[in-house]
Amino acid sequence: MKKYFLIILTIIIVSSCKNSTKTIKLNDNLFAKGKNISDSIFNGEVKYYDSMDRLLYKTNFINNKLDGSSILYNSKGTVIDSIFYVNGFANGFHYQFDDEGNLTYLDYSYFGLGVGPKVYYMNKQLKNFTFSNFDNQVLFAAEYDDKGINEHSGYPLNFNYYSANLDGGKKIGLKLYLIEPPLVYIKYHLGIINLRDNSKKEISILNRNKVFIDTLIPSLDKDHEYYLQADYIDSISRNDKEYYFQKIKDSLPTHLTGF
Repeated sequence: MKKYFLIILTIIIVSSCKNSTKTIKLNDNLFAKGKNISDSIFNGEVKYYDSMDRLLYKTNFINNKLDGSSILYNSKGTVIDSIFYVNGFANGFHYQFDDEGNLTYLDYSYFGLGVGPKVYYMNKQLKNFTFSNFDNQVLFAAEYDDKGINEHSGYPLNFNYYSANLDGGKKIGLKLYLIEPPLVYIKYHLGIINLRDNSKKEISILNRNKVFIDTLIPSLDKDHEYYLQADYIDSISRNDKEYYFQKIKDSLPTHLTGF
């Protein structure tokens, strides 16, 4: 009986140590607090405080690598920076705010690589948008006024394609940037052209919740080709509409865009 009591007591003590909050002094004005931290290894949520016990920064670690949301606060407790990490790499949208909590900037990373949108705000007003590829080349840019986009440059339909063999079958690899400036709706869709009568059939509306897609599609016979189309509709006040169309040939790529 005493043996079993000691085993249970040991389990309780170990569990209590794991769940207790530890504090590490990093310098005279910065302290880290978390349930699973040591002098060298961070695991789980860790919060950073100043000497006045004000929360400055909150993040999450897995085996000493940033993994999860990381949030930076000003001295008033207002969020001024927010980013997400996966296995130590920035991944997803990154937001910056002023001291009043108004959005001033956002960008996007794909496992540590900057790609896609950069959006700038000033005095709560949208000012500038750019979209870059993995080579940091700007594919599309727009300037804004109080009515929406007042000018833009670039081409919203940017993709790369290639031939691929998978499980004994021939495929076409498709990599497409999904550019979507604020106050603009761009519908990306994939379709098939019948080369005999030049008729078109839409087969898929591409995911607008991503910065880019990288997928495989079946190869077609000689009488058919894929096409991509981007329907660009400007802000409601201007209601400008533009349509961009391009075929995807089952051959070596001719439209390279920094993938």
